[in-house]
Amino acid sequence: TMNPKGNSSVFAQLKYSVDDGTRPFFCAVGAPPRNGSRYSGSAMQPVEVEVRNGRGLGLELDTHSFTMVEHPTQLSTEDFYQAQDKVRTVYYAEMEELLRRETGAAHVKVFHHQVRNAEKANGSVTTNLATTVQPYAEAIHSDSSGLSAQQMVKKMLATGQVDPSRYGKGRFLYVNTWRNISAHPIESNPLAVCDETSLSKPEDYIASDFLAGDATVVQYKLDCTNSSRHRWYYFPRMTKNEVILFKQWDSDSDKEGRICFHTAFQDPTTKEDARVRESIECRALCFFPEHTPDTMSHLAPGGEAAGPSGECDEVRRGVAGIEAAVESFAFWPPAGIMWAKSSVRSEAGVRSMAERLVRDEQGYFGTAAFSDDVRRRIVEVLLERGEFEGRVRREAGKHSYLDLITKSFPGVAFYVQLAVAVAAGYTLRACLAR
Repeated sequence: TMNPKGNSSVFAQLKYSVDDGTRPFFCAVGAPPRNGSRYSGSAMQPVEVEVRNGRGLGLELDTHSFTMVEHPTQLSTEDFYQAQDKVRTVYYAEMEELLRRETGAAHVKVFHHQVRNAEKANGSVTTNLATTVQPYAEAIHSDSSGLSAQQMVKKMLATGQVDPSRYGKGRFLYVNTWRNISAHPIESNPLAVCDETSLSKPEDYIASDFLAGDATVVQYKLDCTNSSRHRWYYFPRMTKNEVILFKQWDSDSDKEGRICFHTAFQDPTTKEDARVRESIECRALCFFPEHTPDTMSHLAPGGEAAGPSGECDEVRRGVAGIEAAVESFAFWPPAGIMWAKSSVRSEAGVRSMAERLVRDEQGYFGTAAFSDDVRRRIVEVLLERGEFEGRVRREAGKHSYLDLITKSFPGVAFYVQLAVAVAAGYTLRACLAR
């Protein structure tokens, strides 16, 4: 049967990335080139995939990492272009109300928006990002990551943009709201969103650095290797009263949907005289202070290290960086997860794991250059807090050795299944012989 407002699916080319083993980066305007270049690594690879009509399928934010809801707005189409103050007051308040309703958050803070229209764009990623209207983003990506989302929340709590005494604990959610701002349904360049439950973690994820000004945001690109397994959706002919919610990061590691890859795409069924797409996306943080377990206390002021109040900045930064990495445990390589699982079997193993992470042999945490005394203190604070060991044990328990081995060595899966079948056959034969 055909879903409302369009075909059941379309086949379209989406721009994936190719993992060549190097870490990609992009230096936007205002950021100095890295090694003399503004872009490096991860070539684009167009792949034809099925993009399904998501209407009426019961797709949920906490499971699939996105959903679509109805929510009207007071603003006219022209307001979104001409009345930026109204967008930041009236529209932000509308989005905060929507997110409280849909997520149950105690507090919501919208902190950024972007209008997109290819014909009215007055800037781009290669010329100027800080403009009122941008073109479409036509490559698969996430806007953030666990590390960068936590750094942003930590800064907002430290500067008082969010009250740390009320919302510096529990859970936070970084989420986008995406709306058609035209009075007409969207006819071209719709948004495609990926069901996170169809992805293989961590091998599908390519960490990349987006540099703008003096800031660096860690994002993800999507590797093309497993593209045939990925489930993509869109919501054809979206009206102005419809809004897509999709996640950028969720601090609750028990949620199936925590981050949503997305991209604009060329719908091959688009008519030649189709109207240009006009849309707005808002970025927001949702806070759930009563949530358990507490996934945020280390981000609140004074929460970076629970040792003496005089801890040096290097110790605080080291502890925060390693705890943020553990928060993103599901995205570690399978070999790293297996190492962590074996390490947490004993207290000595947990200490050894902390010491190795603090040595920072791959340069992930910036602790390699610290003195031996500082590194030893980081290890002690990690172990004293208990957060480190608890998180590693909790996250490691979600992964079986068999799954990790077959992810590391896909060809092994057949032989494991064969061995199980043979063993079952011998067991059955022995039972029948009795």
